[in-house]
Amino acid sequence: MFRRCERRYGLYNFHFTRLDVAIDDKNEKPFFTLEQIKKKCEKEEFIANSEGYHFDESKFDDFDTAKTGYIGAGKSGLFYRFYDKDKEVCLKYNKTLDEVGSWKRTEM
Repeated sequence: MFRRCERRYGLYNFHFTRLDVAIDDKNEKPFFTLEQIKKKCEKEEFIANSEGYHFDESKFDDFDTAKTGYIGAGKSGLFYRFYDKDKEVCLKYNKTLDEVGSWKRTEM
């Protein structure tokens, strides 16, 4: 990717301000769940540039919610976001969880 930018814009004519990394867990049984991450945060079992964390829930269907967890501050050098990617895809493309399968995402 860096070489492509260099060829397109020249060696010193572009600037990267950040790099986002996404890790997808598509295991039938996820490596960890948002509930497990929340418990770790409540016990302060994490390392971040900021002590802050919070969790949000949004309505997924009549019986369930989609959860998102944040560790660190958005303006800090390192920020984590964990969420139910499977539910996001279901809502966006009008699919069922069975069609999409388990999909948890970690973004850094």
